[in-house]
Amino acid sequence: DSYDKTRNANLSQQWISGGFRYRNYISSQRNAASVTIGADYEDYQFQVGSDSQIRNSLETSGVNLSLFSEIPQSSRYSWELGIEFMPKAKHAETLTSANVQSGNSPDADMIGINIGGRIYIDSSNQMFWKISERFEKDQFAGDSSKPDPATNSTQTNVSVTNTFTMIQIGYTWGN
Repeated sequence: DSYDKTRNANLSQQWISGGFRYRNYISSQRNAASVTIGADYEDYQFQVGSDSQIRNSLETSGVNLSLFSEIPQSSRYSWELGIEFMPKAKHAETLTSANVQSGNSPDADMIGINIGGRIYIDSSNQMFWKISERFEKDQFAGDSSKPDPATNSTQTNVSVTNTFTMIQIGYTWGN
């Protein structure tokens, strides 16, 4: 939490999502491929303490649209592929003691891709893995509230790109 790396700050990241899915099977065979369309409301928060000297708390929220496909390779294994898109998300910076703003009227968009697999132990038990990559681009209008410490000049129309790489391993059960 300092430019000379002598101070640390506690932070937490939180993703909350809820929505609807529609799945369509390509055929009526037992191991048929499927396509799932989803719409979720999603909220991402990056929270730091109010005493942070160089970081703000951030929040990005909006409707996340997704397309997901499950492609069976055998009766025991399926590949899973997906893409997601959050157009015109709402992005906000919450000021801390740093009192820094990147600009105003942020325009935010997010796109993500994922690939994974599912192992069917039986009809009620499955193990899965997934690797996903998300890209969020935030474009601010106007000038930043303070000069950039590296160049000692106020920045105009600041652009920020956040990327998230996630690896998931899990277990699903149920009828």
